[in-house]
Amino acid sequence: MLNEQRLEIRRQLRQPYNPDHGQQLQARLKELEQLLKQHCRQPVKNPPVVVAPVQRPLL
Repeated sequence: MLNEQRLEIRRQLRQPYNPDHGQQLQARLKELEQLLKQHCRQPVKNPPVVVAPVQRPLL
């Protein structure tokens, strides 16, 4: 689940975005990577999920 969210954000970062949206995406990506690192060091059956919706820019 965390890895799926990380991959989705990476896909979004490959698309055009404005500076504010880019900062939000990068902050969320960094947060997910930290959670994954912690989970890999101390695996748990159900890792904590932090739900922070990523806002997509209106085109």
